[in-house]
Amino acid sequence: MPRPDITRHQIITFKAPGIPEPITGFVDTISRTELVITFAQGQGVSELRNTRGGMLPVDLLARIDARPHTGTPIPPALQAHIDSRRASVAFKKGDVVLFNYKGQLRTGRLLAGGRRPEVVLSLTETIRIDPTRITRCTPPAIEPPFFDWYMVSLKGIRGEVGKEGFIAVVGYKGLKTVEATCSGGNPDAPYDYCPAGKGTWNDVKRFQRMVRNYLTDHGLYLPCPEDAWIDWAWTYQPSGVSFLDYLHRKTNVSLARMEDVCRWASA
Repeated sequence: MPRPDITRHQIITFKAPGIPEPITGFVDTISRTELVITFAQGQGVSELRNTRGGMLPVDLLARIDARPHTGTPIPPALQAHIDSRRASVAFKKGDVVLFNYKGQLRTGRLLAGGRRPEVVLSLTETIRIDPTRITRCTPPAIEPPFFDWYMVSLKGIRGEVGKEGFIAVVGYKGLKTVEATCSGGNPDAPYDYCPAGKGTWNDVKRFQRMVRNYLTDHGLYLPCPEDAWIDWAWTYQPSGVSFLDYLHRKTNVSLARMEDVCRWASA
């Protein structure tokens, strides 16, 4: 299996015999059997292929100590190659991407793809970004006590009276386990939960209990906390936002809405 932290169209650094400084490269192709890394050589670019040495991609990555790019200079010839390859890649809504923002490497979920992708930066901010400056990546590791749970997918569906709903699938230890459906008819209605894949109703109850216990442990309350977990895990967790920070903002917003209702009722 290829390493999960090295993906197609990712900028990396690697080492070569006799060269003390790390070399910056671009992963053009990576699979179980094929690896192509492009790097600058002179005024042009050259390729490193696993097939030339008869090695598996994972073995070659280990041999050259390949790592995700951390800010080493990108030669102009390699940058031109990267721009041309990425310009032909269609990023889509829902992709998790790696990008440089104000000198820092960041990750985030795309709210929109196309020629002007929109990426979630924080709880309150999104940015439009040049598609030639982003690359697909895996989301950061999810925080305890949720590290065995993760979002598998979230797909839009045609909900009630033509409104958009969605189906979310939550995984547990590598298996699809819980399915949540939002019909789209009432945005305040709780999601419908059922087992997914090889999951059971006990798995559904365990997921809901885990999330609710987390809120209880932190002295917080929401009427449908597992719905909030799905929103956080899909939209904000890839940006590095903690579930606790998300909950604090969500509960403060809910409290402000309740105060507005009370003021309206007493007017």
